[in-house]
Amino acid sequence: MTEGTLTWACADAREPQDIPRMASALAEKARKRQSVFATREEFAGHLLAARAFERLQPGAAELIAHTTLRPADGGNGYQLCCPTAYEARIFDQLYDSAVAADIQKLRCPTKTARTRVGDHAPGGSRAG
Repeated sequence: MTEGTLTWACADAREPQDIPRMASALAEKARKRQSVFATREEFAGHLLAARAFERLQPGAAELIAHTTLRPADGGNGYQLCCPTAYEARIFDQLYDSAVAADIQKLRCPTKTARTRVGDHAPGGSRAG
């Protein structure tokens, strides 16, 4: 890889023009993702069974479960902190932004921010 060149390493997106197709597929998977789990261990087991997470260090799946899940509404089990519809929306919009962004100029470390679940609904309106 030469300086100033971005090479796509994803098997499903080898060229920049493949990004919209890949983003659409990721958004669809997010919409269908299981969002409630009986235990944190159940969620960690799903991670460990997924190819994308096969190289996690010992204890990482449990840490991800602890930070990704919250007690489910109604008190039965755990649910994803980020609703699947929000995650799908991120994928729907993310790659348009990524193509437009000059990531070569991004300073590291980079901070990200999030609001509490329920603070804002998609479209910027207040969730109720």
